[in-house]
Amino acid sequence: MQRSGEFCRLGSYKPNKIKKNSGAEGESERHACRLLGQWRRTQRYAAIQRIDEETLTEAIVALASEYGRFGYRRIAALLQGDGWQVGKDRVQRIWRREGLKVRGFD
Repeated sequence: MQRSGEFCRLGSYKPNKIKKNSGAEGESERHACRLLGQWRRTQRYAAIQRIDEETLTEAIVALASEYGRFGYRRIAALLQGDGWQVGKDRVQRIWRREGLKVRGFD
């Protein structure tokens, strides 16, 4: 059970379990969230897919393959220099999602 001020960890995030279980058996969303130990807000959160996400991902992968020794911060600076309105946190999220790594010295 979570105390106030604690947040659910990504590993314990189970959005579909509550929607499948609640309602049919007369169980409320509040009760189901309490049983699973997660915040009710996580059930209502809908991720927004940005329009330029695919083109940005392609640009990040292209720059990472061209400049193998650059990390996500430097790639973010290159993107900003090219006119992208993007922050290092968003580049880092895409960097991790794509499984990119900085190459070592050859």
